Amino acid sequence: MTGLVRRATLFTAVGMVAAGAALAGVPSLGTSTIGNVIQLGGRTNAGVADVKCTKAITVRDAANNVVPNSTVVINFTTCYANEIRIAQPGATWNQNVNCGARTASAVTNASGVASFQVVGGSNITTSGAAGAGEGCASVAADGIPLGNLSVATPDFNAASGGATAPGVDGQDTLIFNGNRWGGAGLYRVRANLIYTTGGPQVIDGQDTLSFNGYRWGGGSGNPNYTGASFCP
Repeated sequence: MTGLVRRATLFTAVGMVAAGAALAGVPSLGTSTIGNVIQLGGRTNAGVADVKCTKAITVRDAANNVVPNSTVVINFTTCYANEIRIAQPGATWNQNVNCGARTASAVTNASGVASFQVVGGSNITTSGAAGAGEGCASVAADGIPLGNLSVATPDFNAASGGATAPGVDGQDTLIFNGNRWGGAGLYRVRANLIYTTGGPQVIDGQDTLSFNGYRWGGGSGNPNYTGASFCP
């Protein structure tokens, strides 16, 4: 009887080790870090994505080990159903945008980090609706869901089709300030560039600093930043 117990214990231990080995390197929702918001930025005249919109996602397995060479995909399809649009990034940036699938993807480095600089904007000024809600972009690593991100952008009318719409300009400043100080507050999801402890749709000084960086900081403030049309 004692021998049977020992063998059963051994088989259980071996099974646990095998299960742990099978999960090693498999992305885990519980330990990976994606944050709450992704910012969409613009391009410089040279066609390089604005570094101010850099987004880092860290992929870990169930044992909290980082997972290198994992393909991370951000899917904007639900956001597209409302008003968000993305475009191809600069040629120097190591990520892939699939216009047909409305996704951006990148591969994690040795530290398990996938970095994105997604070029895009909104066309909410052409609609009476507030646009895409919180968490419209889904994130997956190697096909395993890791959660959702809200989409923010300083360029509220980038994809509206107007000749002067691309680029962060005075109209965007007026819309942002309306969300910052009340009144025209329909677009707080878009204006919440920095997610703080205040929670979703709380527009504060950190968001203002971030917006001003886009407005006056070069790449996204360039009226010709898109370099090509937005993905349909």
